[in-house]
Amino acid sequence: MLTIEPTPADILLGDGDRLDEYGIDAFVMHTPGHTLGSASLILEDRVAFVGDLIAVHQRGQGQSSFADDWAVLANNLARLQQYVPELVFTGHGHRPLTNAELQQLYVPESAKFPSILGLDPDIFTWPTSK
Repeated sequence: MLTIEPTPADILLGDGDRLDEYGIDAFVMHTPGHTLGSASLILEDRVAFVGDLIAVHQRGQGQSSFADDWAVLANNLARLQQYVPELVFTGHGHRPLTNAELQQLYVPESAKFPSILGLDPDIFTWPTSK
């Protein structure tokens, strides 16, 4: 059996930490929900790198295959939306989301753990046009 030794982090970053001293005009936003340690980088030029908080398949969606805590994931999606990034680069998908697409994402209060065999369209949905 293969044993992998943990590697200590070179730098520990927390929610709200600025990255100016590393030459990056950005800050860290702790975005748990998919996993406890998830984090996003929000650049001052209104670009966000959000890892597994959101995925883009045919359309944008919250990470709906697995979630550590659906309520926390929904809260962090709402926090991200408040920064109004122009482009959102996700950990999964073939293109970035626009701000218009990001603002349409939401997690219904009735969200619960979906089947791990597929996506549950009732968890993360797009509002329908009337």
